[in-house]
Amino acid sequence: MVSILMIFFTGATLIFGGLETRTRAFVFSLLGVLLGASVFTKTAIMLHLFTIREWLLLPWGVKILRIGGKSNEDR
Repeated sequence: MVSILMIFFTGATLIFGGLETRTRAFVFSLLGVLLGASVFTKTAIMLHLFTIREWLLLPWGVKILRIGGKSNEDR
């Protein structure tokens, strides 16, 4: 996950320049958090880190399972 975030940050820095303003740093950090959360969620689904009951305890757990393509038959 760290390598994906480093690639994102390097690419964004090359395309948009450095972190010259606080606004740009804020936008980069938000995009990095969203990217990291999505990579973690997808990896957690692929590696079966949580049971279906545990996924359903999370906010938007049903939507996460639908997007991730996980169903009762997978367990």
